[in-house]
Amino acid sequence: MDPVYILPIEILNEIFILLPQDTKITLYLDVSKLWRETILKCPNVWREIEIQQDYRVIKSCYDIGFHVKHITINSTFEEVCFSAIQQLKEGHFKQIQSLKITVPEIENMKRYLQLTTTALYQIRDTLTSFTIDTSKTGKYISIADILSACNNLIELDYSTTTRLSKRRTINNYFTQYQEIPHHHHCLLNLQLKAPFINRHDIDPLLEQCTELRRLVMNGCTTSVLDTIVNKQQQLSETPLNLEILGYNANSKSMAVPQLPKETMTMIRKGKEKKIRGLRILFTNSNGQPVHTQRMLPLLYQNRETLIYIMAHLSPLDQSELVQLYTLYPNFEFPNISRFTLWSVTGIQEFMLQAIRNSTRLSVLDIIHAYDIDGVLKELMTMPPLKHLTILYSTASIPETSNDDPFETTVATTSLISLFKRYVYLSSSSPSAFYSSSSPSSSSASFSSFSSISSTKTITTATMLPGPSRQFVSTTPSLSLKSITLGKFNTVSDRELSILGNIKTLEQITLLDLNNVTTNGIKNLINKMGNQLKYVRLSRMESVTDDILFNLGDMNGLIRIALDYLPKMTNRVMTFDKKSSKSNEHDTTITTKNYSFQPYYYPNEKKDDIATTAPMFTKCVQNVECQNLQVAIDTATDGINEMFDNLMSLLDVRAATLGLKNQVNKGLEDGYRMIDYSPTTPAGYLRCASLFILDNKYNAAMEICKQGMNALSFENDDNEEENGKKHEKYREAQKVLDEKYNEAKTLENQGRVDFITRLPSDIICQILDYLPFSALLETLNVSKVWRDYVTVYPKIWSNMKLTTCPDEKTDMIGRVLSRQHHFSHHVQHLSADELSEDETYDLLIELIYGTYSKLESLDFWSSDMDDGYDECVGVLSRVKTTLKSLRFSLKASNNPLPLGSILAECDNLKTFDYLQSCTVTEEALDGIPTTPINSLNDLTLACASLPTSQLERILKCCPRVLQLSCMNCDTSAFEVVEKLCPYLYSFGLNASPYELSDDDKQSLLNNIDDQQTNSSFGIHHIYFDVRAAWLSVDDHDESLIRILKNNANVLETAKMRFGGFIDDDENQGSRWQNLGTIVTPHLRSLTLNFNLTMSSVISTFLSNCPALEILLFGPGIEFIPSGVFQAASRLSMLKELTIYLANELSDHGLSLLFKKISNQEERNQHEGFNNFQKFKLEHCFSELSKETAHSLAKIPSLQEIYFDGAYMTQDTAESFAWTLAHQHGDYSSSFHTITLISMDCVTDQVLRYLNDIPSLRTIKLSHLRNITLEGLKCLQSNTRISLDFTPHSFQKK
Repeated sequence: MDPVYILPIEILNEIFILLPQDTKITLYLDVSKLWRETILKCPNVWREIEIQQDYRVIKSCYDIGFHVKHITINSTFEEVCFSAIQQLKEGHFKQIQSLKITVPEIENMKRYLQLTTTALYQIRDTLTSFTIDTSKTGKYISIADILSACNNLIELDYSTTTRLSKRRTINNYFTQYQEIPHHHHCLLNLQLKAPFINRHDIDPLLEQCTELRRLVMNGCTTSVLDTIVNKQQQLSETPLNLEILGYNANSKSMAVPQLPKETMTMIRKGKEKKIRGLRILFTNSNGQPVHTQRMLPLLYQNRETLIYIMAHLSPLDQSELVQLYTLYPNFEFPNISRFTLWSVTGIQEFMLQAIRNSTRLSVLDIIHAYDIDGVLKELMTMPPLKHLTILYSTASIPETSNDDPFETTVATTSLISLFKRYVYLSSSSPSAFYSSSSPSSSSASFSSFSSISSTKTITTATMLPGPSRQFVSTTPSLSLKSITLGKFNTVSDRELSILGNIKTLEQITLLDLNNVTTNGIKNLINKMGNQLKYVRLSRMESVTDDILFNLGDMNGLIRIALDYLPKMTNRVMTFDKKSSKSNEHDTTITTKNYSFQPYYYPNEKKDDIATTAPMFTKCVQNVECQNLQVAIDTATDGINEMFDNLMSLLDVRAATLGLKNQVNKGLEDGYRMIDYSPTTPAGYLRCASLFILDNKYNAAMEICKQGMNALSFENDDNEEENGKKHEKYREAQKVLDEKYNEAKTLENQGRVDFITRLPSDIICQILDYLPFSALLETLNVSKVWRDYVTVYPKIWSNMKLTTCPDEKTDMIGRVLSRQHHFSHHVQHLSADELSEDETYDLLIELIYGTYSKLESLDFWSSDMDDGYDECVGVLSRVKTTLKSLRFSLKASNNPLPLGSILAECDNLKTFDYLQSCTVTEEALDGIPTTPINSLNDLTLACASLPTSQLERILKCCPRVLQLSCMNCDTSAFEVVEKLCPYLYSFGLNASPYELSDDDKQSLLNNIDDQQTNSSFGIHHIYFDVRAAWLSVDDHDESLIRILKNNANVLETAKMRFGGFIDDDENQGSRWQNLGTIVTPHLRSLTLNFNLTMSSVISTFLSNCPALEILLFGPGIEFIPSGVFQAASRLSMLKELTIYLANELSDHGLSLLFKKISNQEERNQHEGFNNFQKFKLEHCFSELSKETAHSLAKIPSLQEIYFDGAYMTQDTAESFAWTLAHQHGDYSSSFHTITLISMDCVTDQVLRYLNDIPSLRTIKLSHLRNITLEGLKCLQSNTRISLDFTPHSFQKK
């Protein structure tokens, strides 16, 4: 019979409340009209709802919404979240009091913002608590919008990943809703989590939310503390009522206390007695200490009212400590009841003296005590505590040989003295102990004791032994009840023995005590007996099963917490059953351990199996009725209680978990079935079915094979038994074979081998995109794949051996084992960061491999110390085809045998040698005496290359076209000039100009044709004369001679004489002859110089009539006006770049632009090249408006590149306006502008740029003062290609 017909509505209400939400929705929508009407009559059933991925909840909101008071919207789908908020907007929730929203990733932000604001306004009359987390989207509704819409809001929890200052502030939210009063009187509890919360964010909140009592902030700066102090000091009509403050208090274990519900009710009714000042203060600062000088004013100002403090403050030196005593006299907390202190240098002494005389302090937490002895001695002088915690102390164990814990000796530690003190306080016998130095003090103490003992609340009083100076009641309730000791090296068995004699102690927590033995813990437990109610043991190797079994015999124990105990085994879980029979209390056990997992235990009544079948049937019925969670819960309960029919329950739970898309959990039960009964096919079949459900057909076939192998057996002598086993296993293997074929059929249905169907050129293009490691795997797919893949030479032409460090050995091994398939195709081989063994293995395989087409060999940052002989052997095998060779060896290797290597490589064209060592005479042994005429590109980068060795190398390379020498001495210039007659590109202590292969071939053809015309000579020269290995006087003449001899053919030059670093005052005179050199064909010039060389550089620029590209930098200290004046005479100049200049003459740059502008008006008619591009990167000098205008007025300007350029906002806007309106007839040439890291760029600048008709490309990045609204005009302009980074802009 239907229960809704016979049960009263009150009973049904209690039943429905216990059901999970998805079951209630199913009963409401799918059973019958009667059930729907009955559930609607139970208002408490729908008191709380959570909207995740189930649309059925949203469909039911029209009927159940009237009963809902608490809603949680926590969906990862945008549309589900949107539909849920839409229901709020439509007014279906008339009694909602609490709303929690976790905003998913959203694309259309504007639509959500309007919808959420309207929905909050719809429920404003009843909503009192609102929690919103926008961490996933980073941008959403602001605090101003929330407070504007919700005038009755009491609690607000707001989390975001963007700064609050980027939104509309609290000051302007009243303009949105004029009916909202000037102050938000209802908000009592505010919790914020955002990056860089500052005083500008908090000040308006405190000004408008006058009744705010609890404020918790995560991600705030110290300026917030100053704001609160200033607000408390102001005497205005709206004083600060703040009682609880959390400053970056993000600790989960020490959460900031909440306002009691009774207190909030009294505040709303106006019956609360207001206390001006903070009562609770939490500081954690994300694990970092708060600056003490910024926090102390707040502590001092609220010292009379504070009752709970968690202070994580920065250390102080002795001078700062003395200063604090002067600035803050009478620094005490008379009403403090709980104090948590990170005890660091200076702070420990200052804070402990502030709580020394507090009679209300009952809880003290000391963390990271640097002077634990000082802390313990201070505790001896203070009133007794109820709860004490000492964590992370670095004290050492005192040496003592006394075994009696109560015998006072000289070696007694402060900790033992403290524990003894609490032993005396907890004594039930009312005895007094006197410790006084004078008779007067003794008599005074006796009279005080008499007066105290006459009261009703305190029965006895005791003068404490040791350094204590006052009487304290010995009533047991006033002694220690809870203690926590963690990472405290002072604690040993002796201390625990004394601790066990404290009669009032009920809770003990021991964390990571390395000096405590198993016997010490046993002794503690035996002494405490049934008085112990709570025990926590964590990270202690001395805790064994025997200790935990002793805990099971304690009748008063209520809870045990066990964390990460390596010596605890699974046997201890049976203690739960044993203790539950004898304990009069229900004991709760929580475990968290890395070394074990709890097992299920069989029922002791093995004959009681009757309950299994009904439970199994009930689970199956729930599955068929789609009550999946109920089926899982029922099966789980049965597994815990019974073991005999465990296989059937595991099977049904695994199947049900698979239906709920929890395949991994279902597989755990399936594998457990296999472990319990490996010769039964049920576990294999269930796992295979789950794999098929998860589309993992190969895994399903593997588990079926495993099952068929497990069901095979060996014949024995009993033929009858063999027949039964054959029949049994034959049926089981048949079922597994059917499941295997099912998985294989499904696998083949979705498999198409594209490599046999696509054209060969398409296959080659596809495979060409694969990395080399993936290409290796294609060889293992099948023989068909291997035959197809190995016939394409292009995809194997480049072999690069480089992987993660943990995969290198496997990578090299796989390559070497398969090289015979593709080695004949390899043309370029690169080995990066190989170890010595890997390099050796590779060289051996190269010797015996068939690398018949190898043209390029590159060892980059590899270890080849013991493989030089093998390397020479490899080169002898591939010397006929090898054209390029590069060695970049580790500094620990011996010098490379250059002589032997060059002797083997008679066809080499390119040779690069990089190693941080000195080239010795021995390294050049065997160098060929006959020239290597093919070698035309040579790089020598060593720690030291003597001139004698360089001369021997260059003698065998007479046709070098491109040469780079690093770390050479001064005589190397003459050697290069004498031995390299065909040198075309030269780099001295700098990388040279890279010649293309076509250029090299053309030059070699000229050499072969015996041409001696102007094509010979150094056309590109790059040098750096700042280097420490160059002398002051010797090399100048040689370099000047090289420049003079090649001045007529020089095309590009990079000259670095000195910038920020080199301040040689004599450089100008040393390089004076540079101004006499005339370079008629120089096209590109890069200059780096200091101020003393300005006149020389100006003269040199005047002698470069064909210069087109000029770059200043990087690292120039100052570019004077004279240099710009010389540059203004360059009639062919097309491009000017200023990179990383500390300062420049703005007036000189302005005159340069003006002269270029005037000159180009004539050049337009005379046919000269025009100035086209200006780049300014990271220049620390501000551009004036005049200079910007002069640049914008250049008629032929085509491209501007600004990166980190400094100018005012007015200058930037005027510059953009000039570009748009002042180009005259030549404005059509300007087409590209790049703006990076410029705070002066605003939306108005973008609007002006949009008006330039010829503009085609705009690149924007890291511009903080433009918004997406400012970009709309550019995005709507179809002729402009816009490249920008959205996250670097402000959003509106």
